Amino acid sequence: MAKKSKNTKKPRFGNPAKAAASKAAGTEASNVLSLSDAIAQRAKAGLLPETMDRLAADFRSWMTAAGVPGDEVDRLSSLLMNYFRNYAASVSIPDPTNLDVELTGLMLEDAGRFHPEMRISVSLALNSYLKFMVTTGAWTGPTDAMLELLDLTATDILAPPRHELAPYVFHDSANPVADGVDRASRPYVQRAVALLTWIGGGRPLTATGLLRRKDIAEAAACVDAHVVGSARVDYAGPGNGSPRAVTSMANVPRLMDYWHALIDTGLLTAGKTKAAPTKAAEAFLKAPELAQEKTMQLAYCLFYDCAIPFDDAAPSVSAEAGVARLLAAAASNRPDIAIPFDPEEPEPQADTEGPTPPFRLSSWRTLRVNSSISELVGAGLVEQGPFPVVPPSLRGALAPVLEHFDEMIQAAGPER
Repeated sequence: MAKKSKNTKKPRFGNPAKAAASKAAGTEASNVLSLSDAIAQRAKAGLLPETMDRLAADFRSWMTAAGVPGDEVDRLSSLLMNYFRNYAASVSIPDPTNLDVELTGLMLEDAGRFHPEMRISVSLALNSYLKFMVTTGAWTGPTDAMLELLDLTATDILAPPRHELAPYVFHDSANPVADGVDRASRPYVQRAVALLTWIGGGRPLTATGLLRRKDIAEAAACVDAHVVGSARVDYAGPGNGSPRAVTSMANVPRLMDYWHALIDTGLLTAGKTKAAPTKAAEAFLKAPELAQEKTMQLAYCLFYDCAIPFDDAAPSVSAEAGVARLLAAAASNRPDIAIPFDPEEPEPQADTEGPTPPFRLSSWRTLRVNSSISELVGAGLVEQGPFPVVPPSLRGALAPVLEHFDEMIQAAGPER
């Protein structure tokens, strides 16, 4: 995808870049207690009070009497029991008739980080349980706490907006050193290293600030692009395996993306007549696996170029929106689960066979999306299997891109 003009595309850097860098360095702090940590710290036997056993049986009977289908009764009961096991491991004296509002909120946030749909499911089970206690008079806690809990678990306010994609990113890696090594082994970093190495002490630039035509072939080869500079463009293509002829570096989208990414990450300077690596590039070239901030920011730039549209007036109907939705699913805890449809797009038919795709696109947008995903796969930013997956080491770079996309959707408002 060709590089967007600075006049038509919002800057990649700023707060999102800092977020990507902090994730790379493992400096992002969290003040939310995770369930796994709480369980490990408490190391309790995990036995629920007898009161819970009785309430669980009564809860099932209450739902059955209310006409809830048997399989849904089983699902909600299972979710509720899992919640109480974790709840009991996090408090000194668990009381299922007087739940702690703050702890419940933290547990729901933890479920949401596992997957947004998990928070909705657990909230539905808890909300049903709370209503059961209200109608049967089993609640022993303060009335205000019950009202807060009912609001907290109201499932109609928990589902993220249809265009909110960033919450789907699941960060499940806790080893920034290993993540840095993993990123350094991927093609996108190797291409950046090759291009910087080729530039070496510096390369002359044209009056437009781009590489000379005679240097295009060697520069493009560094990023695995097969082209050659020429005074004429053969739009039909050589058709015999020969390099594609281009008249300018601007006609090589992949080369332009890496060129601007290197500039944006502070690894390359491009003056009026010459381009050269920066001092920061020296450390990057010496040990890319230790340059965690730079490898994360490079990934951020390349994700950005594929997922952020040219025009921010109608972002949700762009081809990039399809890429963003697919990447959100690929970076979630369940990459095989579909991301919700756009309101403007037709819902899948009930008799559709196979899994529901994460988006429904017209043919031209499908081609654009497939091209972008293929580009990301070739760069090692996405792994292709039965469904695309963003590796855990790269999700910290994708999250701020999706956050920016969500902000664009919100700023655009209802689209006509």
